[in-house]
Amino acid sequence: MQLQCSYCNKMFVVSKEAGLAGMYEIYHEGKNHFNAVCEHCQRTTRVSDEQMKQNFPNWEAEYEAMLKEADAFAKKQAELEKQLAERKEKPKKEKKKRNRKR
Repeated sequence: MQLQCSYCNKMFVVSKEAGLAGMYEIYHEGKNHFNAVCEHCQRTTRVSDEQMKQNFPNWEAEYEAMLKEADAFAKKQAELEKQLAERKEKPKKEKKKRNRKR
């Protein structure tokens, strides 16, 4: 979703994940706007719930899909970390054969 900052008048983009999180806040926490942070001046711009509804009409299904993807990613990440921990075991030292000349 592309917005124009009300302070610096520059255009910036709100990611899909941030927009879906904003819709969740609006519906489940009783808010009537979403605060989008400008990338340029770091100030918040209010986005009304009506404008959010227009940009994310079926946000509930998209939000559930995003949560499933995040859960699958977390499981995969934990599995990879476990494999990495197994690999990092200290290798057994092999004794070197010494060649002595007598």
